[in-house]
Amino acid sequence: MPVHMEIRNEGRLVYWDFSDPWDLAEALGLLKTVERHMSEATFPVYSFVDLRNARRIPSGVLGLPRLVNWHLPNGRDVVFVSNSHAIRAMVQLLFRLARSERYAVFDDYDQAWNLAQQLLASTAKTGKFKLNTLNDKVR
Repeated sequence: MPVHMEIRNEGRLVYWDFSDPWDLAEALGLLKTVERHMSEATFPVYSFVDLRNARRIPSGVLGLPRLVNWHLPNGRDVVFVSNSHAIRAMVQLLFRLARSERYAVFDDYDQAWNLAQQLLASTAKTGKFKLNTLNDKVR
């Protein structure tokens, strides 16, 4: 399956893995499950999106800002990793169109994963977000 989604870390992390060929309909189908999980959660839920095996951008992706609920009550920051400059640029554009700054984009998996772990650790005991903002992180 080109789009794989798994809820990890006791429900606090949604791990996505994309590989070609993937299409938007497949991702949106899984996103409904994620939206339901985030709406029902009583704690912050972060997302980690691995796009290293995705090289192409499927049609319809620019419509995501109007197709996705960007303001789920417990949905928190999204950390992306991709070795494709075009895909990293598309992620940044999508979040700008959605008027959201709750993301970070990396080309190095370890750096991205370390940030995801920091985010999880920041809310592990209190359930409150302790880091100032992802804007302080390298994009």
